[in-house]
Amino acid sequence: MKFAFIDALSLSVENPERNPSVAAEYYKKSCNANHAPSCYNLAVLYRNGDTGIEKNEKEFEKYKDMTNKLVKQYGGLTGTRAV
Repeated sequence: MKFAFIDALSLSVENPERNPSVAAEYYKKSCNANHAPSCYNLAVLYRNGDTGIEKNEKEFEKYKDMTNKLVKQYGGLTGTRAV
């Protein structure tokens, strides 16, 4: 998925243009396409907070639940995506 590479660059600590807000937008697009790893990454991002991303328990629970649903539905986390 092309979003995975872009959001990885947006969160890399070695990237001087690191932008967690941009990464979150790509994660949301991928999560909405039933990509469980992106849902998981969003949950972690909202649980911990980051530059430009406030900790948000409600969003954390939302994306955690989406992750769990997809993992249960498809039997795992790696590369889970509905077609």
